[in-house]
Amino acid sequence: MSLESQEPRGVPHWIDEALDAPLVRKARETVAAVAAFTRSPRQFSARWARGEVATNPLLLMIAAVSATTPIRQLADRFTGNEPPGLLDSFIVSLSPFAYYAALATVAHALLWALGARGPLRGTVGVSLFAGAGPGALVTVAMQLMGVALYQRYGTINFLDAVVPHPLSLVGMATLLSLLGGMFASLVFGISGVSNVSRPTAAFAVVVAVVLAGWALEPYGGYCSFAHLAGRAWHDERGWHVHGGFRS
Repeated sequence: MSLESQEPRGVPHWIDEALDAPLVRKARETVAAVAAFTRSPRQFSARWARGEVATNPLLLMIAAVSATTPIRQLADRFTGNEPPGLLDSFIVSLSPFAYYAALATVAHALLWALGARGPLRGTVGVSLFAGAGPGALVTVAMQLMGVALYQRYGTINFLDAVVPHPLSLVGMATLLSLLGGMFASLVFGISGVSNVSRPTAAFAVVVAVVLAGWALEPYGGYCSFAHLAGRAWHDERGWHVHGGFRS
């Protein structure tokens, strides 16, 4: 058959075909799930616990780590640090999720003691949802603010610039607000997945954060994720408190 006799088919709809590819479709579903949890963590978690939302929290965690790892590497380059290898940077990006899962585990134990009987996998799964949504925002904001501080003042330490540089105050306020939002999403998510009241879930999460802060305070210099740390002790001179926001 000659080329002249073929009926013209027009330009292929290659954009629509690409958007409908399995990998792209899965990426869109992942983004939609993260957005749905971030928008309404209690409702999303309750529906997920009932099996109405077929979303795997591990897949969301992997997607968030894959997105934040190159951001960390770029931030290291812009702040004059030698960026770690891709594997090391990937492992570092996983550390916030280990922190959130630890918080969820402690909170779950407290809720169990209070009479809640939901499975641990549900509480930990919600912590991964929180890490992939609000927690990822904390990570990205922390990297961007570090780059802004370094480019403007030659430091990435907020505390080095608190008094002379207002930008550090803005950065601290932003990060603390985002971190508070992450903790709030964890409270609402645990409330939904465990079917407990929000005050009860808040109590469990606050206790978990305090205990984790006490445990992490001596190792704050080795923790590359945003968290709260604190430790109080008493000696012959009285009570002493040390800690605060760490990243």
